[in-house]
Amino acid sequence: MDKVCISIQNIIATLSNLGLKEGDTVMVQSAFSSLGTVEKNAEGVILAIEEAVGVSGTIVMPVFNWDILHQGEEIIYDVKNTPSKMGYLTEYFRKRKGTIVSRNLFSPLAVKGYLSEKILKCPNQTSWGEDSSYKVLYDNNTAILMIGVDYNVVTMFHVAEIMFGVPYRFVYEFPNAFLIDESGKKNPIKNTTLRRYDGYPTDFNIAEDVLEKKGMINKGVLGNSITRLLRSKPMVDCIIEELRKDNEFLIKKTTSRKYVATRKPGVFHTKDFIYELWLKNRTLLSDDYDWSLNKIGEYIPLKISSYPTGLKVWDWTIPEKWSNNGGKIFSPNGDLLFDLDLHPLHIVAGSKPFEGEISKDELLKHIKTDPRHPDAIPYYTHYYDNNWSICLPHNSLSKLKWDHYQVELCCERTNGELKIGEYTIEGERKDSIIIPLHLDHPGQCNDNLSGIAVAIDLISKIQKMEKKFNHTMRFIFLPETVGIYTYLSQNENLIPFLKWGIVFDSVGTSGDLMFMKSINGNTRLDICTQLAFKKLMLKYSEFSFLEIEGYGNDERGLQAPGVEIPSISISRFPFKEYHSSLDTPDIISPQSLRQVRELVLEIIRMIDIDFIPVRKYEGIPQLSKIGSLKKLFLSNPKAKKAIHRFFFLIDGKRTISQIAFETGMSFDFAYKFFMELQKNSKIEIKQG
Repeated sequence: MDKVCISIQNIIATLSNLGLKEGDTVMVQSAFSSLGTVEKNAEGVILAIEEAVGVSGTIVMPVFNWDILHQGEEIIYDVKNTPSKMGYLTEYFRKRKGTIVSRNLFSPLAVKGYLSEKILKCPNQTSWGEDSSYKVLYDNNTAILMIGVDYNVVTMFHVAEIMFGVPYRFVYEFPNAFLIDESGKKNPIKNTTLRRYDGYPTDFNIAEDVLEKKGMINKGVLGNSITRLLRSKPMVDCIIEELRKDNEFLIKKTTSRKYVATRKPGVFHTKDFIYELWLKNRTLLSDDYDWSLNKIGEYIPLKISSYPTGLKVWDWTIPEKWSNNGGKIFSPNGDLLFDLDLHPLHIVAGSKPFEGEISKDELLKHIKTDPRHPDAIPYYTHYYDNNWSICLPHNSLSKLKWDHYQVELCCERTNGELKIGEYTIEGERKDSIIIPLHLDHPGQCNDNLSGIAVAIDLISKIQKMEKKFNHTMRFIFLPETVGIYTYLSQNENLIPFLKWGIVFDSVGTSGDLMFMKSINGNTRLDICTQLAFKKLMLKYSEFSFLEIEGYGNDERGLQAPGVEIPSISISRFPFKEYHSSLDTPDIISPQSLRQVRELVLEIIRMIDIDFIPVRKYEGIPQLSKIGSLKKLFLSNPKAKKAIHRFFFLIDGKRTISQIAFETGMSFDFAYKFFMELQKNSKIEIKQG
């Protein structure tokens, strides 16, 4: 299918519809990838904006780079060479001919147009104050153009904070700060910014409702992005007005930041996807689980299979459907103490219903907390027992001051169906790689909406590849544990063809990766995984199967006795928010998800083309006779040494991945070498 390319004229028309006009100053806050394919790439976007604002207009983009704050004893900003960390478009614009960069360590701006000189002359000792470039932007009622981003990247909110004087921020001056100007001269610079006191996380998305009610936001679709335009002066004035009513108006009030869509409907975006499914009550058999499975089906066409309550799946039984219709805990006076509707983890999944008066001692037997994380709601389940429980933050137990309470748990257990979604990418062979992804765990994101988001993104990337894989790929979306036993027991005819299993779970945080080996620990899959880590230069820890107490996923079911599919697991376990309400979208890093997508794709690629070289010669071939080998491999001393070892490892049993691993060479080097041997009739290829 041909990609739809957004023309420059289309961008100009969209900007006009949003209200951008000739003579405007416009600050662009963008996620360039949200657009899709654009005529002339980044240059096309800038040409369109230039056309929209004309010669009397000005284009501004933030080009911050906070890495400079951690580079050593001195903080140095080079206006010509320090790259922007605010996205692809900003860095392209910074380096573009005619763009100047303002002199500020913390909040530099790339500028081109009518106001360039005025912005450049700002003292900028403060980042957002009266002497800053941002005050010029405010005074000129700069248009803020948001392309595929939410409000938390809109830096003009800081102008409102400093003009009002919010109590949760303080002025910080950078020590040992220097600026290298256009001539290359290094000068000391005085520069301050605003920092937040601990315990006051901000969420600028909160402001959207107020701004929309006042008609300040113009919204449209540009490519795949939802694009917004608002004016800085009325926006800042509006925020100041709200801060006068509540000086913590911009402080995050819930466990995660407010969700604001940044992509048009039907376009997959990891952050939007995770936000949508996060607070759904995705228990094993539930309406919210089914809804979530259908949501995945909007991005990839799933084959959905249903299995009834009570069905025996080997030694397991599919449980009942569980519906959570909320609950309350009241004091003896009828005052509401706990509204259990506020988070899906409050009522333990699978709990039986309960309504009545209960003593404090008895109630405490049914309450679960986690003293290690006293402000978090822990995660527990009751799928296979006839009990009920309530999960609360440990610190909230102080509310229980009476001897008796009225408790209402409006839960229901009924017969239902366990549903499994499957997406298959047919390969050249029936031999398959199975990738199970568990969709349960309500009210949590890293575990395992992060893995599902990676899978959808990975599938999209595989679909765009020209060459077909040898292996068939089977992505299975299911409930954890009972789901994998259901799938395998109901598809026993497939098991002989399921050659490898790859599990990736809880992969979205910024911590290092964890690689759990297969039971054998030395299969081709284990080796290809290690070679992929090495190629991508990713930091990771390595563990043998089930070495980590308390951790295990569907790699257990895949490798269970009688199944025995060699499987590995990739995660960022342990993470401190595990199995609690702290596992929110805020802890998910898009960069971490992309890392895992590329890692899994590399593992699949290697295991897919790996083979056993079988020699067709006696002794050792005279490689100098083969011109291509001499040119490609024998000029490098390290490669030459490895190749000498290669010939003693060709035993008709080892694969090229094993040979590469044993000699310390890359998979691609070994593959290329052996393909040259095969091309010159020195070896035959045998599938392992």
